[in-house]
Amino acid sequence: MARPIKSIVVGVLIAALGLIALYAFVNNLLQPRGEVIGQKLGDENKILTTERDFRDKITELRIQREKVDRGIKRLELRKTETLKYLKDKGIRSSADVTDDTDVTYALRNLKGWKVEIEKLQEDTKNYDEAISSIEVMLDELERKRINQEVALTEEEYLEMRKIVKDLNERLGLDKNDVLAEEELGQILDEELEKEAADSGDN
Repeated sequence: MARPIKSIVVGVLIAALGLIALYAFVNNLLQPRGEVIGQKLGDENKILTTERDFRDKITELRIQREKVDRGIKRLELRKTETLKYLKDKGIRSSADVTDDTDVTYALRNLKGWKVEIEKLQEDTKNYDEAISSIEVMLDELERKRINQEVALTEEEYLEMRKIVKDLNERLGLDKNDVLAEEELGQILDEELEKEAADSGDN
């Protein structure tokens, strides 16, 4: 009697463990911690190669920069509030600072707000630099794409050269024929002089 009960209990435990394992697998709980975090945050080390990658990254950076700007504004507000508090306490310059504990705390807060603001302002410079670099790369990709769309292929270039050579031969044109060039130049000069003379007569 004890043996069947024991078997049932073992079976229930195995089934429960199986359900827990299935739940963990479905919800990605069995993946290594770093891999899960990487999926949530995105692949920070992903190499940008396609135009889509660059556009996605520049959008992401602009969003992050806007968050930093909002953070700076909040810090500036707190700094302003701290300065107002100090003024209300009669502090107009460092000469007015006393041993008042509240004033000391306020001064430490003022320093903290200032330091954090400067850090975030440095971050905005880094964001701006990254965004500008990606914009340059996007321009480069666009230039390459336009060039690929309209530029002559090797086959088209050879075909065009063949056409030009064929037509030059038919027209009797030879780039190396210096005498022919001199003759054409002489004809041009004569015609221009004739036209100038005719204009003078009129």
